[in-house]
Amino acid sequence: MIKKILKENDNIIIAIGSAEKSHTNRNPFTASERKKIISETLKAEKIDSKRYKIIPVEDINNESLWVNHVNKHVPTYETIYTGSSEVKRCYFGKPYKLVKIKKTIPLSATLIRKYIRNGSKEWEPMVHKKTKEIINTIINENKSKHF
Repeated sequence: MIKKILKENDNIIIAIGSAEKSHTNRNPFTASERKKIISETLKAEKIDSKRYKIIPVEDINNESLWVNHVNKHVPTYETIYTGSSEVKRCYFGKPYKLVKIKKTIPLSATLIRKYIRNGSKEWEPMVHKKTKEIINTIINENKSKHF
């Protein structure tokens, strides 16, 4: 998806939502761990790091204020790429172009997290080789904290 978006844009911002949450079922990794997973995978795909910024953004649990909150933390942007109904709702009626991300392969982060949590290796073929390597390293370094 990042490669496709970069074909349409010179640069992109990758926002890591719920940055304050970690070691939960929905957010098992810290924001810095998520940033590392993303950046190392993009590096493995030879995507120039000058073309993207990865920025953690904490939740404020208020949809009407959320867009302004995001705008305080990220550079100026015009287009939002998302598959999240919550993000779409927050940007509805705002002066941004919304582009719905359509899954090109059947992939579920929820299922991947469940497999990891249960100690199954079924998730490994579902992710990029570098993603698998980084996640396994993080899990092995922090066995007591994750999942």
